[in-house]
Amino acid sequence: PTIAAYLGPDVQLVDSATETAREVTALLAARGLAAPAGQGSTSFFVTDVPDRFIRIASRFLGSAVDSAVRIER
Repeated sequence: PTIAAYLGPDVQLVDSATETAREVTALLAARGLAAPAGQGSTSFFVTDVPDRFIRIASRFLGSAVDSAVRIER
């Protein structure tokens, strides 16, 4: 809102993350690759210490992270 107010009504701001998500959603649907509705799953692969990642990720994500698998770089 601050940038929009400064630039004025003649400038349209575009949120690239929102637009990218919209385009990817449409592309996946058009190609029959969209996941069915429902609950998905999450896996975490890290190059750091898994226990440390789990502790920090849980704080940032706001929900418990059950596990992470360490991979070699």
